[in-house]
Amino acid sequence: MESASIRFAQANIGHVRLAGLFFCALYVAVRLSCLICATETNYWMWMIWIFETLWTSRNHALPSVDILLPCCGEPIDIIHDTIRAACVIDYPQSAFRILVLDDGNSLELRQSVEELRHTWPNLLYYSRGTRPSQKVFAKAGNLNFGLFDIQGGMDKPPEFIASFDSDFLPAPNFLRATLPHLLGDENVGLVAARQDYYNLPPGDPLGQSLAVYWEIFLPRMNEMGTSIASTTGCVMRRDLAVKVGGFPTINEVEDITLSMILPAYGKRVVAVDEMLQLGRVPSSLEGHVRQNRRWITGLTQMIATPWAPSRQSIPISSRYYMALFGIQWLWSPLSQCVGCAIIAPALISRQALVPPHLLQVQIPLSLVAFGLVFLYEWLKAAATGFRLSAFAHFYDLWLCAAAKDRLYTLIQYHILGSQAGRSLVTGSAENNWNNPTKVPTRVRQLKRDLRDSGVGFNVLFVFGVLAGIFHSVLGAIERYPDWHFHTMTTLLPTVMRDVAASVSSSESSPRNSSE
Repeated sequence: MESASIRFAQANIGHVRLAGLFFCALYVAVRLSCLICATETNYWMWMIWIFETLWTSRNHALPSVDILLPCCGEPIDIIHDTIRAACVIDYPQSAFRILVLDDGNSLELRQSVEELRHTWPNLLYYSRGTRPSQKVFAKAGNLNFGLFDIQGGMDKPPEFIASFDSDFLPAPNFLRATLPHLLGDENVGLVAARQDYYNLPPGDPLGQSLAVYWEIFLPRMNEMGTSIASTTGCVMRRDLAVKVGGFPTINEVEDITLSMILPAYGKRVVAVDEMLQLGRVPSSLEGHVRQNRRWITGLTQMIATPWAPSRQSIPISSRYYMALFGIQWLWSPLSQCVGCAIIAPALISRQALVPPHLLQVQIPLSLVAFGLVFLYEWLKAAATGFRLSAFAHFYDLWLCAAAKDRLYTLIQYHILGSQAGRSLVTGSAENNWNNPTKVPTRVRQLKRDLRDSGVGFNVLFVFGVLAGIFHSVLGAIERYPDWHFHTMTTLLPTVMRDVAASVSSSESSPRNSSE
């Protein structure tokens, strides 16, 4: 028996056809509009219609520039790549020089530079004759050697200085893309390019690209005039560098310190969001951990700036700002460790962490809070053109041992006086992970990863939390007839507290480093 709807359709077949065509056209229009307006997928398609003036220098009346290449025991082939990339920069050879500043005092590097001078006569080699183990203020001291000892003795010092780490390759248009920012605005004291890397592992599991910093925090800091530059891929006026006393040696993060003292001289830092240099990241977990240890010790050294013996080199207006910045980096691993440490005991205690009568209120509020957090993260991702996903700052949350290792390093260095955080430069060939002749056995490498790199602690933490969850659920089942209700009052607040602490600690740390 035919239904009434079928009989109606048969009686009005013409109108049904028109309705079908209408809804088909409507469907195509909606799908097409979604395809065109979907920001997540077509952001860059619309970016081509935004025309911006590209600042590049012309050949007439170009200022003189010295490119400083500090190195300290890195593999020769890596240094050679950087030297060659610097020598072929698109700039008149008579207007710029490349100064190789070798703290490793390598005879092989000296000889190879002399050979390259036949092709590039503007390439020069200098060395302080020091060894990496001596107290010579590391890279900052090496750069000051080039700034004062070498350039100070020249009849015509350069107008600008640029600097690159020995494992970063400058783009051919580096000087033409950065100098116009300095020439066009007297208030700009330093211009730095973002750091991109060519040896990142697939998926970047350790977050070594620092994409969150470059895509989210740096544009915001640029707009506020509080950008932080790195001493690799930066250009600044030489007279300004001399005026501020050179590269700061009060701590081991001379790039951040220099960025913080320039505003006291009426200058600001500009970070250029263009791919103007390509560098290397540590190729092993051990190298990554050691690099982070050096960064965290240098950053927390800022806490002592107001009463440090060499504080006279830092403007008064910058001292307390630097101290607060260092406290922030001390608080970050401390809060993360405390948050992680209370999870397992809270679960094992088998105590209801939320009174039952408040559960009906807390669950809706928690859902609202999570919804707002997701909205905030989506807006942050949209601001980057969805080059980053939501919650991108959780890139190292899976490695809970990172916070523990940073806190342990700070205790060793600042309280026990250990030199755990003062390792050689990350790219030095003397490090085991950079020396092919020191490849450890699988057993020895596993031991290093478990003990020295903190993987063992991370495994124990995960198993401890899983055991706590199992113990809490089992106890609720055994002791309470309404065990599902008790489990929610015990587990849900614990997990939410951990997530909230992770969000808070991640938001309070705008970068791991920009070295």
